[in-house]
Amino acid sequence: MDYDILWEDNLPYSVCLDFIGSDIELVSAFQICETIPMKDGVDLYNHYLGCCDKLGVLDVNISLDRMLAFDYLISNSDRHFGNFGAVRNAETLEWIGPASLFDNGTSLWCGTVNAFINPETDTENATFRKKHMEQLELVSSFDWFKPSMLNGIVDEFDVLLENSPYMDEERRNFLCCALQKRIELLSGCSK
Repeated sequence: MDYDILWEDNLPYSVCLDFIGSDIELVSAFQICETIPMKDGVDLYNHYLGCCDKLGVLDVNISLDRMLAFDYLISNSDRHFGNFGAVRNAETLEWIGPASLFDNGTSLWCGTVNAFINPETDTENATFRKKHMEQLELVSSFDWFKPSMLNGIVDEFDVLLENSPYMDEERRNFLCCALQKRIELLSGCSK
């Protein structure tokens, strides 16, 4: 795996592979959107795509399709313009491509009591549309998505949650059922 858990003062912290280094820098979506004035009648999604195209950032559509689907799947309610973007060489300023997804901490119905976890309820979002289902309408193609890729993921998720000292069995069951339902719903969108 490309991550580990670090414990400090009895609190867990995710330690993930860093995709940024002294020679690679992240340029946030906010910064990218600031490079060109937004034209009247153009929505933020198309403005972002236009800015990336003008800057020469490749494969943005594919990356956004996957990000929007992933955020729906995990019910991410905090994908703002500071936690996605593109990476480039810090010295040459040559674009490498879209950044890896990061900062998924406000996901999986965190802060929601068990009784209110409902995977069929459309989650609020802060990216291009107000709701995840509206954002899924922006996905240009689901050709890359094969539901079979997620076979067994709910079982792996259950084991991961079972090992957490902060997760009781009831919440674990709610979250596993919710993830399974989101997989089914996303699979329906991709047909």
